[in-house]
Amino acid sequence: MKTQRELAIDAYIQQHPDANVTPLTGPRDVLFHGSHQSLPVLKLPTSLLVFNIGNGRFAAELIAQQQQLKRNLDTAKPEDAKIVRKLLLEQNAGETEVLKADLQKNGQLDPGIITFDGAVINANRRMAIFQTLHEATADERFEFLKVVRLPRGVDEKDLWKIEAKLQFGRDFRLEYGPINELLKIRVGRQSGLSELQISDALGGRYSVKDVAEKLEILKLIDSYLHSIGKSGEYKIIQEERIVEKFNSLQANVISPLKRGAHKSEIPRITEVGFSMIEGKKHSHWKIRKLRDVAELKEARNTLYTSFDKKGKLATKGTTVEDAFDAAEFIVDAQEEKERPEKLAGKALSALKEIDVKHEAIAKPEFQKILGDIRAEANRLSDGKAKKRGKASR
Repeated sequence: MKTQRELAIDAYIQQHPDANVTPLTGPRDVLFHGSHQSLPVLKLPTSLLVFNIGNGRFAAELIAQQQQLKRNLDTAKPEDAKIVRKLLLEQNAGETEVLKADLQKNGQLDPGIITFDGAVINANRRMAIFQTLHEATADERFEFLKVVRLPRGVDEKDLWKIEAKLQFGRDFRLEYGPINELLKIRVGRQSGLSELQISDALGGRYSVKDVAEKLEILKLIDSYLHSIGKSGEYKIIQEERIVEKFNSLQANVISPLKRGAHKSEIPRITEVGFSMIEGKKHSHWKIRKLRDVAELKEARNTLYTSFDKKGKLATKGTTVEDAFDAAEFIVDAQEEKERPEKLAGKALSALKEIDVKHEAIAKPEFQKILGDIRAEANRLSDGKAKKRGKASR
């Protein structure tokens, strides 16, 4: 049974023969059902079309908006269509203004793509701009959108591949942004596409291994958001620009640990990584060091002092930060063990930074550490004296 929008589009095309502008533009090839199909170009009123609620470019913003409204948006409803239009126009405002100026000067050069019943697969932002310009100027140029119309039977897999191929291209179109890109790849996987099919649809931009890794990174982000009580709030990740930290945690820490002898350390190392990300002090380069810490027993044990006896991580980021800094120092010292003068110089510099009037100096814990330092200094001195004694013989 045909939908109401499908019938309306059919009727408009039948009543307006000039809606078919293929003689002027030529047909367009679209890949679906495993082959390129040549489709006519139509010029349709935007009032017959609806925004694509599944458009990957503003997925995080859409999710945030729906969480705020506590309901899903329906772009067939005028009030919801205005909300989606606003999201589209506000996304990268500078790029939107450039595209708006280009459309005003040159008109629409490339046709968009719609489903059989008028959902815009590609050209959502152009339609949003046209609607805004038409409301402001009443210029009939902005009342219509050039599109090719997909036939019935194009499934979710093909729709995903069509949109991904067009919108992941390296052209003037608006970038997805790292979190929306991850969400888009997951939608492809959920539609039934394999990692190989997704890689092929993206023109090899990402290998099969890359696609699988990106899906794992999004799982990691989901776990992080759940751990901080903000499940599904992907906009946080986008606004704080911290996707790179999750990339580092997954690709440089978790994945290598899975392949090595320290797989059992992953849960606690991941928890520490989440705390470091939330604390915002450490860069993604520092997060990468968690692998080295996990693989060195002394450093690992030092890092784990941030857990209490019940295995609960300290809620205050400072404790985790201090434990990581101490563990990192141990890793660096291990890497430089063949350069004792450099290690001694670092230790001396650190000791010189301690304020003799600091209240912590009187604490037993500090005095114990001071005693350990004296013992180590004596050990090194005794070792030097013994070498001299052997040399004199």
